[in-house]
Amino acid sequence: MKIETGFMFWELDYAAVDFTPNQPVRLEKSPPTTARDEIGRDQRQVLSKVDDDYLRQLQPGTEVTLTYRATPTAAGQRSTAFLHTRGYYEHIRQYEGMPNLPQLYAFRRPGRFIEFSKEKYQESQQEMNLALVNP
Repeated sequence: MKIETGFMFWELDYAAVDFTPNQPVRLEKSPPTTARDEIGRDQRQVLSKVDDDYLRQLQPGTEVTLTYRATPTAAGQRSTAFLHTRGYYEHIRQYEGMPNLPQLYAFRRPGRFIEFSKEKYQESQQEMNLALVNP
C-alpha cells in the first residue's frame, strides 16, 4: 500500500488492513434513487448510461445531489459502499496569458508535487501572518 499526499494539504484520518480470512462477498450495483440538480430536475437518465452523453454543467454553482437506498444486511453482517463514477470535470474559467511550461514540466520529477504543495502552504501562512499584522 502506498499513500502519497501534498505537504499538509490532505490529512489521513484512518488507515486499516484486514488480515481475517476471505469470506464470500456479494457485489451489488445500485443506481441512484434520486439525482436532482440545483433546481430540482431529475438527472438520472443522463447519469445512468456508460456513453459519451455527459451531464454538462456550464455555469458556476451547478450541482447534482445523488441519493441511494441502503441495502439491508442480515444480523451480524456488515456492508460497505463504494462510489464508482465516470466522466471528467473542467473548471469554468477564463485563463489569460501563456502557461509556465518549465514549471509544469517540473512536476514530472518525483516528489515535485510534495515540494510544490509545501511551498504553497508556506506562502499561505506568510500571507495569513501579514493579514494579522496589517488588517
